[in-house]
Amino acid sequence: MFRSTWSLLLGSLLVLSACKKEDPVEPEPTPTPTPVDVDLSITGAEGVRMILDGAEISLIASSGGDLQAVPEAFGQDATPPALSQRYYSCYLYNGVQDLERFRMVKGTLSYEAPQVVPDAMYTFFTPSTYAYGVATLGGQGVELTYTDPTGVAWRTTCAGQSASTFTIVDVENGSDGLGPYVIVKADFTATFANCSTGATKTASDGVLVLRFREFF
Repeated sequence: MFRSTWSLLLGSLLVLSACKKEDPVEPEPTPTPTPVDVDLSITGAEGVRMILDGAEISLIASSGGDLQAVPEAFGQDATPPALSQRYYSCYLYNGVQDLERFRMVKGTLSYEAPQVVPDAMYTFFTPSTYAYGVATLGGQGVELTYTDPTGVAWRTTCAGQSASTFTIVDVENGSDGLGPYVIVKADFTATFANCSTGATKTASDGVLVLRFREFF
C-alpha cells in the first residue's frame, strides 16, 4: 500500500513538473558600438573614426603601415591684383588595397600670388564650425568622402546635410622644409551618399585628425 501511494505521488509530481512553463528568456540588448581606443589627437595618430550606420569605422595612419596620410594643395593662380585660389586636401591611402579610403577637402582660400602667406593658411583652419558644401572652384564648404572596402565612394556632396555638423576643435600650426602645415582635429556628423544610386549612410561620433600643407 505504501509503495503504491508513493508511486502515485511521484507520478503526480512528474506530471506537474512537465506541465510547468519555462520563464521567457529576455533577449540581450544589442550593444551600441563605441570607437576603438586610439589616440586621435593633435599630438597622436592621424586618421578618422566614426560610427557609420551602426558599425564602427576606424582608419588610422601609421609610419610603415598599410594606411598613409597624404596632404595635397590645389588651386587656380591669377595675376595680381586678381586673387588666386587655394583649397586643401588630405586623404588616407591604403597601399596594399591601392585604395583611397577617406578624404577631407576644405576650400577656398583667396590670396595674392605668388604664394600663400603662412598666417593666412593658419587662419583658414581656425577652430570653428564649418558648413558642408563644395570646396573647390571658389566654394567655401567642407567635403568628406569615405570609400568602403569594395571601392564604392560615399560623398557628403551628394547628400543633404541639414542635420550634420563639422567643427574644428583643435589645431597645431607649424612649418618645416616642405612649407607651413596645420594639423587639424575635428568632430563631425554627416550623411554620406552614393552619387550613382542615391543610397545613403549616416555617420555619428566622427573624429578626424589630418595634416594639411602648403608646399613651397
